[in-house]
Amino acid sequence: MIYTVQVTESFDTVKKEFEAKVKEVGFMLFDTYNFTRILQDKAYPIEKEIIVFELCNPSGAQQALSHLPELSVYIPCKIS
Repeated sequence: MIYTVQVTESFDTVKKEFEAKVKEVGFMLFDTYNFTRILQDKAYPIEKEIIVFELCNPSGAQQALSHLPELSVYIPCKIS
């Protein structure tokens, strides 16, 4: 699913607020990927700043995976 939100705040502000909100609602932030930097390092530059956040709700994941292990392909969730 693609859901787009436009903001006027700086990327750093949005990132800090996002990370705080993730914890507030009971999720864990597993990792953050800066695709712009990763691709630049591999000699495949892109012009846009693209950051991907990998997150998970541990209790929800436990429940889902206990009943249907095939859901593991969707965990952790990613927000870009």
